[in-house]
Amino acid sequence: MEDYEKVQFYNLIGSMIRVWEEAYFQFDSGRLDEEIWETMVAQYSELMAMQIMPKYWEFHKHLYAKRFSAYVEGISIGEHKI
Repeated sequence: MEDYEKVQFYNLIGSMIRVWEEAYFQFDSGRLDEEIWETMVAQYSELMAMQIMPKYWEFHKHLYAKRFSAYVEGISIGEHKI
């Protein structure tokens, strides 16, 4: 993967995770319906199971709120944690 492709990829993934982070805080404060939140967790669990995501997350999790990062790391993907 070329450097410019990595930048594009990281920007896309970073933006998607930022939306998930905002949804996490909305759900946590009672402003997001549980059914919607559960579908978002399922979608992002699948995303985080992609081979490149553990590497992305390890190097970029410091860019997200600590409480959200702890939540993400506690999500089980199959038999593995993120």
